Amino acid sequence: MENDNKKDLVREIKNAYHRQWQKRNPEKVKKAQERYWKKRMERQIQLREGDNYEIS
Repeated sequence: MENDNKKDLVREIKNAYHRQWQKRNPEKVKKAQERYWKKRMERQIQLREGDNYEIS
């Protein structure tokens, strides 16, 4: 049980740090989201051109 509490605490600390980082770096967050969706779109285009079309 004590180990679970430590894991939860570590997760909370990491999440808090990540939220602070996102607030300080909104331009980096936006660029990362744009890269993600661009790759996602390219993957969908490739799937549609192939035989195994499905949304994933």
